[in-house]
Amino acid sequence: MLNTLNDSLYLLAGAFDLFPDAILVVDIAGTIRNANKQVESVFGYTVAELHHQNLNMLLPGRYTQHHHNFVAKFFDTTTIRKMGAGVSLFGRRKDGREIDIDIALSLIETTSGKYALAVVRDISDKMRLVDHISSIEKIKKELEQFSYVLTHDLKAPLQKVKALTHLIHLELPEKESDDIKTMISYINESVDGMESLIHGVLEYHKAKLTKDDTASMVDLNEVFEQAIKLLEIPESFTVKVRQRLPSIIINKTSALQIFLNLISNAISHNKNEKGLLEIGYTVEGDKAVFTFADNGSPIPAALRENLFEISSQIKNAAERKSNGFGLSIVREIVEGNKSQKLWYEDSDLGGTAFKFTWNI
Repeated sequence: MLNTLNDSLYLLAGAFDLFPDAILVVDIAGTIRNANKQVESVFGYTVAELHHQNLNMLLPGRYTQHHHNFVAKFFDTTTIRKMGAGVSLFGRRKDGREIDIDIALSLIETTSGKYALAVVRDISDKMRLVDHISSIEKIKKELEQFSYVLTHDLKAPLQKVKALTHLIHLELPEKESDDIKTMISYINESVDGMESLIHGVLEYHKAKLTKDDTASMVDLNEVFEQAIKLLEIPESFTVKVRQRLPSIIINKTSALQIFLNLISNAISHNKNEKGLLEIGYTVEGDKAVFTFADNGSPIPAALRENLFEISSQIKNAAERKSNGFGLSIVREIVEGNKSQKLWYEDSDLGGTAFKFTWNI
């Protein structure tokens, strides 16, 4: 056992100020007997200002009345407290501002008495980040609820509108006017467009939720075959792979969404008598570079700047009979990992080539 507190501090002197956290030495009465230089960055006080002051000066007023009980209990039980004990603790700076802190406590025993060694860390930035993440999680849940309302509760009235227009059509005279036929056609097209938009919102939201789900090794050849079976590909349009595709680590639903949307996009933009989309890849370092190249038309200059934005896609979706979310969904999946990217170029087939990287 060391003879005095000064003996203890002498042994610690070489390293006392090297610690990144504030360190306080407190006696059983709650008096600060020593501190290191880091207390100034945490609490705003110099070591000299804290010397022989009561520990209460570093606490918010609401804690000072009963804090001596906690000090006494620590010296009675000599329980070591580690950082990250899960209890919210607060300190008070010299300017009166409260800060979130974490504390580790240990005991120093000398012939002159017992002393508490307190290591104090300012975790205000960490707690702000926690609060920020909590806010994001709350917003995420609200978006999930909104997505549910949009995709389920709005579908029912839309179906009723379609049913009513069909009944109106049946009740009209056999020789109804062309104007009435046109209006009914417009109503049905508008309803179909709204249903497509709702479906797009659901798919976009699904992309945001599934990208962080457990990924596994997925054979993209199987994903390609599944996508071809799910899509209605015109007889005049050919989709083929340039070589056997690799297996990558990805959420399987996300992989299918990429193929479905890029193939659908190529079909909807191709006005040639015989459309063609070729899918291939190359390996560059630790990434695979995938290419979806078609023989359609290059992207018009007016659409290039915000091509992957939802608002830009929806504006041009009606004439293509799509929901306008396809490219935005692909970008959400690919660039959800910031080391991956999605872009486009003019293709060697005369149309557009969408390319994206994936870590391998």
